[in-house]
Amino acid sequence: MLYSITAPEEGGETQFCDMATAYDNLDEAMKRRIDGIRVAHKYGRGKRRRDEPPANPIVNDEQDSRVPPVWHPLVMPHPVTGRKALYALGHGAYAIEGMADGEAEALLDELKDHALEERHIYRHKYTAGDLVVWDTLQTMHAATPIGVATGKADSRLLWRISVRGRPAVHAEAA
Repeated sequence: MLYSITAPEEGGETQFCDMATAYDNLDEAMKRRIDGIRVAHKYGRGKRRRDEPPANPIVNDEQDSRVPPVWHPLVMPHPVTGRKALYALGHGAYAIEGMADGEAEALLDELKDHALEERHIYRHKYTAGDLVVWDTLQTMHAATPIGVATGKADSRLLWRISVRGRPAVHAEAA
C-alpha cells in the first residue's frame, strides 16, 4: 500500500504492470515454454531493460559473495485465486535454471518487453490522501522518476505499508 501525504503537481506517478494479464496475453506456445521455469534473482545483478546496464549497488566481489541468488518460479499461480502470472521478471532477474546465459537473457528480455507493453500498465497520479493498494504477487511497480524537490509544488511523500503472510481468508480455507 502507498499512502500519499504530499503529491507533486506534475509527475511522481507510480506505474503498475498487471503481470496476470501479461501472462494471459502470451500465446499458448510461450505459456508451455515458460511454465515450470525457475529464475535466479540477485540484488543488483539484473537489469531493467536490455538497453540499460545493470543497476548494481554491489561494489566488490566480497560483497557479491555474501548475497546469494534466490530462485523464483517465472510463472506463479496466485495462492488464493490460482490465476497464473508472470512473477520473476524484476530487475534482479538474471538467469534461468538449466538455460545458457544468452538464451536466458533473450527470453527474459522478450518477456519484459511483452509485460511492459502499455496495455498492461496503469499509472496512478497521486493527490494527497490517496491510498493505493496492489497485489505484489501479480503486479510489478515502479516510481516515475522526478527531480529533487524544491518546494511544495514538486514534493512527493508516500508512506509504504507492507503486509506479510497469507490472508486470513486463505488460511481458513486451506
